[in-house]
This record gives sequence, C-alpha cells and structure tokens, in this order.
Amino acid sequence: NTAICERDAELAIGLMRRDGLNVGLSAFLACLTPAQLTRDGAGDLRMLSWLIRHGADPDEAIADASPLAVAELYDRREVAEALKEAGAGSTPFTGEGRRLWLGRLLRLVAGFPPDPLPFEDGYQDTPWSMNVDEKDLDGDGRPEYTVWDNCGSSVCDFAVLMKAGHQWRVLLNDAGNLEQLATKHLGWSDLRVSGRVAAAEYQMTVYRFDGVSYLPLQCETATYEGDGDPVVGVGRDPGRYRGAGRRDQRIA
Repeated sequence: NTAICERDAELAIGLMRRDGLNVGLSAFLACLTPAQLTRDGAGDLRMLSWLIRHGADPDEAIADASPLAVAELYDRREVAEALKEAGAGSTPFTGEGRRLWLGRLLRLVAGFPPDPLPFEDGYQDTPWSMNVDEKDLDGDGRPEYTVWDNCGSSVCDFAVLMKAGHQWRVLLNDAGNLEQLATKHLGWSDLRVSGRVAAAEYQMTVYRFDGVSYLPLQCETATYEGDGDPVVGVGRDPGRYRGAGRRDQRIA
C-alpha cells in the first residue's frame, strides 16, 4: 500500500511478485487527493495505468463506491477519463459511500487526517469521525458543509467549507458546538460557536461572514468560581479568542 501511495511501481511490482498479492485499486483510492491538493497528477495516472495493466478491476467496489464515482467527486477529471478508457462504468455510490468519501475529501481540504476506510486500521474505532453536516448558509439552495475532527474532553474541532467551481474553501476553522443563527450579513447566516475551553471556563463566539470567510464578531467568556455566579467577560478583541487567528488556514 505504501509503495502504491508513493507511486513506486517498481517496488510495488517486486512486493506483489514476492508475496503473490492480488492487485486492486483500494490502496490507490485510499491515497487519492482532491484536484486542488494534487501535486503529481502524472504520477497518479502512471500508477493507475500500471495497476489496471496488472489486473486491477476499474469497476471494483471500494467502501460503497466505484473508483469512477470517487474520481468524479474529487474533481480528478484525468483519473476519471483514464478509468473510462479502461472500461469503467458510471456506477453511483451505494449505502454510506458518498458520505464516507465526501467526509474524506472535506477532511483533507480542512487539513484533518482522513477517515479510515473499511480495509484500514482504526475504521471501527472512529465511526464519529465520519460526521458531515449540511447547512445552507447563504440561502442559495446549495449546501455548505461542516466536517468534524477529533473531540477532546470538552470540544470537537471542526471546519466549515463551501465549494466554488472546482475548488473547496474553508470558511471557518474552530472547536466547539456550532449553531446557525437567524441573523445574516451579506446574505450569509451568522454562526455561534460555544463550548468549555477550560475546567471552569466556557466561551461563546459569534462569527460573521465578511465576503471571504467567517471572522469573530462578538465573544463572551464565563468563568465559574466556587458556587457563586459566573464572571462574564464580553469583548470584540479577536486576538483573545480561540477562533481568531485562523484565517491563514483558509484554502483559497
């Protein structure tokens, strides 16, 4: 699998001949990246061509998806064309296939590790990591997506993404509970992120869309000391809050 992911056909050939392995496309698809993150498309095509020449089935169902369906979802048009030339048909996703592969794509774009596939280590241990939520934030009838990463003792990391043409953009990267508000700015819903950030400290941040991404609008912290009422602090200083300073993570 590592040899295939590294597009090292010579090593892959040697290992498969030595061990008498059957050749499939599972490892190839597990390492496939969305178009905007791809650095060696020619290498992908060489590896794919070699795998098919050595017996890989271009229509092999992998995690409720055909290789062609995954290539099209990832906007890998050159891979899709190569699969079609090899005889692949237009097989749709089945079962949870689209949700699983979309979750992998979104996590890769957001900079999170991808969800394990059914044939990879850790698949049964991380069913929560395949959570993908849809929200129409700008009211155009097309969803934006929230994908969740690791959950700590109190909050879960997440990213909100939208698709523009063949590119995905990260609109917000934070941690906590995410809520879509009724208020809007530039036609986009405001968002509220809340959660516990320390043993006795809770934080709430309202984000507003600025035309490119979501930035902090108003933040509030509540610190509980003993049995008394919490000490509440309200401010607009983005540098003090967890969601601030993440705009540099946005992928344009």
